[in-house]
Amino acid sequence: MKKKMLTLYLAALLSAALLAPSLTALGTKPELRVVHNAFLTSPPPDMKELPNGIIIMTGTSYQDWSGGGWDGDVVQEFRMVMRPPELGGMVTGDGYGVFTGTIDEKSGTVRYQIKNIIPDGFFPGGKGTITILQGTGELAGIKGHGTLDFVNQNAEIYMHFEPS
Repeated sequence: MKKKMLTLYLAALLSAALLAPSLTALGTKPELRVVHNAFLTSPPPDMKELPNGIIIMTGTSYQDWSGGGWDGDVVQEFRMVMRPPELGGMVTGDGYGVFTGTIDEKSGTVRYQIKNIIPDGFFPGGKGTITILQGTGELAGIKGHGTLDFVNQNAEIYMHFEPS
């Protein structure tokens, strides 16, 4: 049981880290390409194994995003559901994050939502979505959505600023 939980903990950290290694953001005016590096630090997540073998993991990851116009810190809350092979072996996850810093010299916060699926339960497979929900400060009015590709370890986000 201890080895299984350690493996799942490492898988969760890898999943959180895979959300961040490379980010491409495309804006409407002007189009901008953003590639950032993320440095991940996280306490161990809370894990609960159900009688049928499904494991539910919740936790918080702390990331440092920099590069390509993005510079700041992220706090991301996540929940992952890991199914054993006899139940399909699929891993699903969702969560919310808050980026605090600057994007192209505009400062504020950006709140976003992530959802992902790893069909066969093996890392680094799978895909996901990211949706920018709102911004504050000079980032107020930011909107966007995109895809997460865990196989190639990148994300592509289309974003723009709506008039206030």
